[in-house]
Amino acid sequence: MKTKNGVVHVISADHVFGFNEFVTRLTFVPPPPNLYLEIGGIFSSNRENGGGITSGENSRKVIDGDDHTKFLADLQGELWMRFELKTPAVSSVYTLTSANDANERDPKAWTYEGSMDGSNWVELDRRSNFFFEERYQQKVFRCTNTVAYKFYRIVITELRNSGTFQLAEFTINKTK
Repeated sequence: MKTKNGVVHVISADHVFGFNEFVTRLTFVPPPPNLYLEIGGIFSSNRENGGGITSGENSRKVIDGDDHTKFLADLQGELWMRFELKTPAVSSVYTLTSANDANERDPKAWTYEGSMDGSNWVELDRRSNFFFEERYQQKVFRCTNTVAYKFYRIVITELRNSGTFQLAEFTINKTK
């Protein structure tokens, strides 16, 4: 490659372009499916919607593949959502999708963790002061994990400005 008046940057094939608030203008939302594979597993959460598991905004809504449904619950200090995999796998990517309303309920700070036994957790990624720019917005988060864990979870520790948590979708993934 030759250039006379420019700089060529070589990036990975799965790079998601964008710079903070400009990410939605420069990136496919959601990103093309060829960037990562969803892993999935048995889902659980330490908190449930006040209406229970059969309510319209129960914890299972965060994994139903529909960004127009949501999980809504009281934070009560922290809220975690966990996947137990059939067989251990390496997850180096996870996604969060903002829900339909009330941006003050959005997660602002969390950790993404892996575990071999579901009891002892290793921090894989930590975020703070995060803000979704739009409703129904999927954000892709990467970490440098190379270990195949049997359990993965996200632990929400702070919301934008509320005591009630909401999220449309949460996935754990690996890059192709």
